[in-house]
Amino acid sequence: MKGFPVIPNELNLCVFCVSSTASNSPRSTPGSSPSLRRRVLGGGRASESEGGGEKNSGGGGSDSPLPSIPSASSLASAYPLASRHFSRNAKVTQSVLSPTYKQRNEDFRKLFKKLPDTERLIVDYSCALQKDILLQGRLYLSENWLCFYSNIFRWETTITILLKDVTSMTKEKTAKLIPNAIQISTDNEKHFFTSFGARDRSFVMIFRLWQNALLDKVQPPDPFF
Repeated sequence: MKGFPVIPNELNLCVFCVSSTASNSPRSTPGSSPSLRRRVLGGGRASESEGGGEKNSGGGGSDSPLPSIPSASSLASAYPLASRHFSRNAKVTQSVLSPTYKQRNEDFRKLFKKLPDTERLIVDYSCALQKDILLQGRLYLSENWLCFYSNIFRWETTITILLKDVTSMTKEKTAKLIPNAIQISTDNEKHFFTSFGARDRSFVMIFRLWQNALLDKVQPPDPFF
């Protein structure tokens, strides 16, 4: 043909070989290159391991356990002296706030030493004796005696009355308004006791002991509280 140069067959064959070898070369693509494949696979694994580390670190931060509170038994075992000291103080406080009958009876014997040795405490009440000032103290009753003791700034007041000498016993009101007082009268004097916590109950017990003393009745062995 005219107008187009004629290429020899050998040259066409060389061009075809070069193009085919370039396209079929194992180093032309990452998939066909072992070194590139190792690099790609190694980078992917590294990124996965980094991502996993970040997940683990994040999960560890959110799932960290809360600090535990020590129990009472562990504290007692860890601090035995403190626990013993606390229990000892609790016993002392309880004995002071609520003394037993034996302790109250011993106090009764120490305060009123002139009473016969056969007298034993039956019941006692917290109250006050109305004089020029109000003397807060305690009223003690045995089988035959009614006694009162008060100690205000080392100013001691002691009263002992034989129950057989009592002529009258009446319920009264403090300041003619508050029903918390009892008046006990003898042939020579009157004693106005006030500030009873349970005035009616106290009056019933005192009146019963007074009647038993007049009738020479012996109080049962069990003490009243």
